[in-house]
Amino acid sequence: MTDTIPCILAIAPVSRGLGLFVLGTDGTPIDWRAKDLRVKPELKNARRQFEVEKLLAAHRPLVLVIEDHRAQGSKKQQPTCDLLDLLEEEAHEKGIAVAKYGPRDVREALGLAPIVNKDVVAAKVAKRLAALERLLPKPRNKWESEQHNMPMFTAAALALAHVARSAEEGSTTA
Repeated sequence: MTDTIPCILAIAPVSRGLGLFVLGTDGTPIDWRAKDLRVKPELKNARRQFEVEKLLAAHRPLVLVIEDHRAQGSKKQQPTCDLLDLLEEEAHEKGIAVAKYGPRDVREALGLAPIVNKDVVAAKVAKRLAALERLLPKPRNKWESEQHNMPMFTAAALALAHVARSAEEGSTTA
């Protein structure tokens, strides 16, 4: 892609793949999806890293937004924490700013209580981003596994949190 739009790329890695959301600096959603990457556990991070590298090359974002796995309330497993650290390093090497937000930061930026579940966060995201409304998964029961596209809503929530925080600071990129 040679003609890129200035954008923010939010990535939400999960054990079975990753969610992504690309938001133009003007607030327009550009790309969103959940990518299922079923590979051997020892290859999982390499495959997720490869997919993110392709996204970085395709969109050339101004900012990469990821979860702060060290923040209070984060429940990421060690391989995902390692991946987030690796993605941060890679973005810095490419001259891309990195913004990290913990789960509480995201909920606060969306105007939610500090402790609400992902279904509530996803519903709030869908209200703010009409493009995602039809993709909103139904709330899950405790015995059900997470919906395939939930990581996409997590990534969108990270992007919205970044926009909200940037607006407070008077910038859309850092």
